[in-house]
Amino acid sequence: LAHPRWTQIFKTPPPLQTAAATLGSPAATQMIEYMSRVQTVPVMVLMLVYPVQEEKWSKWPLDMATVNGSNTLGKVVRQSMGPAYTVIVAHSTHSFAEKYRHVVGSTGTAARMGADTDAKKEEEVIQELYDAFVQCVRPFVGDVPKPLVDPILHRWGNCFPLPSEATVPVLARDVNLVCCGDHLGPSAGSVEAAAVSGFEGAQSIIAAMQPGKL
Repeated sequence: LAHPRWTQIFKTPPPLQTAAATLGSPAATQMIEYMSRVQTVPVMVLMLVYPVQEEKWSKWPLDMATVNGSNTLGKVVRQSMGPAYTVIVAHSTHSFAEKYRHVVGSTGTAARMGADTDAKKEEEVIQELYDAFVQCVRPFVGDVPKPLVDPILHRWGNCFPLPSEATVPVLARDVNLVCCGDHLGPSAGSVEAAAVSGFEGAQSIIAAMQPGKL
């Protein structure tokens, strides 16, 4: 809502940047300016669904595997082995996602909110990422079965925020705005950053709700 990527996708100014001009809150302005400068690296993911009865996926030895030596495939995650479905998510490398930065995936949230995407390029991305996935897992599972539905492509354009030494308040009390997420602090891009900022945000709200502070 504050990052320039909003404009790249939706062709309109980021809503929080527009709001900052009218809020009259130095804390909110500092928070929003920080978010607008966050640097990130993108990832594309291919989501695949198989019947849990397909025993091949029990031969895949890891729930999460980092892939080395591929310019296309960066990680394979087995999210579930039941009760009804096995769900596999193939993550691209950052360079692959950057190469296809204008493809957002026609079934994703961005496309549903009006972002443009290239259907032909999307097919190319799906095929290229799927082929890399098949090549990676074939030595373990043999011939890869066809998924129950066509592979679904999703783009995380701001998937991994890069760490920053800058500090930013999580609460703009004068306008009741709290900012939390994995984009904050020196451990940005991690679950830790999201959890710590969420804790700090909750603590700030609790403190602001004490008697005499409302």
